[in-house]
Amino acid sequence: MTDGADVLETLNIEKVVHGGAGLARGAKGVTLVPGTLPGEMVEVKFLGSRQGVMEAELSRVLTPAPDRIDPACPIFLSCGGCDFLHTTYDRELQIKNAVLAETLERVRCEIVEYPFP
Repeated sequence: MTDGADVLETLNIEKVVHGGAGLARGAKGVTLVPGTLPGEMVEVKFLGSRQGVMEAELSRVLTPAPDRIDPACPIFLSCGGCDFLHTTYDRELQIKNAVLAETLERVRCEIVEYPFP
C-alpha cells in the first residue's frame, strides 16, 4: 500500500460493498471507508491505495444515516470481526441483499426477486 499522508477529506458514502466498507468517489478517486453507511457524509484520513482504489479510515461522521446506531462493542472499528454493528439489523439485511444482488449481477447471474421482510 502506498503512503496516503495525513490528508483529510470529506466524502459522501454512496453504497456499501462486499467486505462491509462504504464506497465514495472523491478527488482521489474511488475510496473504501469501513464503518460507514450509505448516505453518510464523513471525514476520512487516507491510508493509501491498493489496485487503484484508495483506502481510508473514518475520522468522524459529519451527517449520520438515519439508521446509524451506537455499536454495542467498544472495539468495533479496530477489530474487524463485525461489519454492521453500527446499524439496525433490518438495515444490515437490506445492505447485504444489495451487495449480493450487485455481486450476482456482475457475474451475470440471473437475479430472482424474493420478498424481503
